[in-house]
Amino acid sequence: MTKAKDLRNESNEQLVSMVADLEKELFDLKNEMALSHKVEKSHQMCEKRRNIARIKTILSERAHKEQGAKASGTR
Repeated sequence: MTKAKDLRNESNEQLVSMVADLEKELFDLKNEMALSHKVEKSHQMCEKRRNIARIKTILSERAHKEQGAKASGTR
């Protein structure tokens, strides 16, 4: 599990790349589970979804912070 504290030290480009990788891994896991009908890796799906949400939250926070800085700088 990746901690949000560690993710905040990464650049936006790295975070976007991580999201793409995690989404591909999640897609592969879903396909594997659908084809094999095994529930052995169900915890990994939940973990990957949560990591994707963590990263997207950090990216969203950064976007809002940048918009706030731009808005306050134009006054």
